[in-house]
Amino acid sequence: MEAYLALQACVKIIRFISSQVEKMRDSMDGKNIEAVLTELGIRLHRVIYDHLLRFEYSLVGKWE
Repeated sequence: MEAYLALQACVKIIRFISSQVEKMRDSMDGKNIEAVLTELGIRLHRVIYDHLLRFEYSLVGKWE
């Protein structure tokens, strides 16, 4: 059940980000869209990476 809820959250996030990217592509072009999407990617990566670093892992690779 917990995995299903996580999947639902991921699907919602992906749908939201996809809709925002579509709006960005409709509003900008060329170097502007490239710069905005690069910044979005960098910030998303940072948020996800920082979140993953908060977990503690054991020697066998399982998070606790």
